[in-house]
Amino acid sequence: MLRRKDRPVQFLKNFEAWRVFNFAPRVWHTFYLRDDRLMFQGNWEQWLDDHCDPWNVGISKHQPFGRQTAVRGWHEPVPYCSAQFILHDDPEHGNCFETDVDMFNAAGGLGSMFLHGIEYAHHRINKCKTDPYRVRKILRRRGINAELV
Repeated sequence: MLRRKDRPVQFLKNFEAWRVFNFAPRVWHTFYLRDDRLMFQGNWEQWLDDHCDPWNVGISKHQPFGRQTAVRGWHEPVPYCSAQFILHDDPEHGNCFETDVDMFNAAGGLGSMFLHGIEYAHHRINKCKTDPYRVRKILRRRGINAELV
């Protein structure tokens, strides 16, 4: 049985494997690691503009610091197991990025948006997060070899 405390570490392994696979920039500093998301600092804005689709719908709901700090958002242009990024401008942390993985890309068309809504409702009702071990399996199908924790 996988221990819950390993889930944030698995998320970080997934993200690093995704970053290397996609030739994304290095991360300068990471903080706020959870089962399903990571906050980090780095020079990512131009890379995201070049490789991801803008997606600003609902980003104001992402309030990792307890207040609205979201400035811009992006979605990886794949329909399933899609990375989402939000740029925050926070007085304490400066410009930083929040990333999480959506099993269904809300920006991926009507069907994918509908499935994302079901995913969102499932997480709210069951008070759960996206399982990083499930994400790892799907990433591996995409050729991204995330290490198992």
